[in-house]
Amino acid sequence: PVIGGVLPAAGAFVGPSGFGVSFDVSDVDPVIAAQVTALGAVAPATREGGRFRALATPPDTDGTFAVGITAADRSGNVGVAELVFFRDGTGPEVSEITVENSVSAGGVQWVGSTPAKLVVVAGDGAGVGSVTVQGIDGPVTLQAKGDRFEGHVALGAAASEVWVTATDSVGNASTKA
Repeated sequence: PVIGGVLPAAGAFVGPSGFGVSFDVSDVDPVIAAQVTALGAVAPATREGGRFRALATPPDTDGTFAVGITAADRSGNVGVAELVFFRDGTGPEVSEITVENSVSAGGVQWVGSTPAKLVVVAGDGAGVGSVTVQGIDGPVTLQAKGDRFEGHVALGAAASEVWVTATDSVGNASTKA
């Protein structure tokens, strides 16, 4: 049996909870069993719509780990594939929050008009999926421009903290004021 079409692809970032692995198996004999092994835990794969699917469990800490896929056909032939993934359980780093056209005094940025334009710099190995800012009218999703996220946020007339939440592509979030 030949294993292919594995999703997620080798080298992908995965979150800290279990994740689905799907794959194709091609063989002239019918495939009678397929399984996924991660960290010694074996999960039998089920066939759904022509593809095999199983749940893999990543390690408890961030870093690379291997997942093995095994498929056997009726004649006793076995196909094996091993892929390495990166477990990411850490939210993105928000390294900079800038309020354009503001004046900084006493550690506070004073805004002359609202809505204010915010520029946020955030980074993450898994890729930042979204950045939201809590304004007086509710959360505002900023638009991505490389590692920068920009948008206009309505702020109140009184002094208030602006909370920025960055979420990466596997669902980890971090918040910074």
